[in-house]
Amino acid sequence: MNAQELPVCVQAMLCDSQNNFWVLDPGAPAQAFVVASAHKLVRIDLATNSVAQCASSRL
Repeated sequence: MNAQELPVCVQAMLCDSQNNFWVLDPGAPAQAFVVASAHKLVRIDLATNSVAQCASSRL
């Protein structure tokens, strides 16, 4: 499993007025521990139904 590309534990989702769907993944299943390199903020373009941006950082 590649935790940088797959959802681990989605915490929040939001659709904005610019046709984007935002997904926040803290990478912490059941808030018990953090999976290395799994936390990310993903922007999905709803017009193309594809990932437009993925922001993450190393802890």
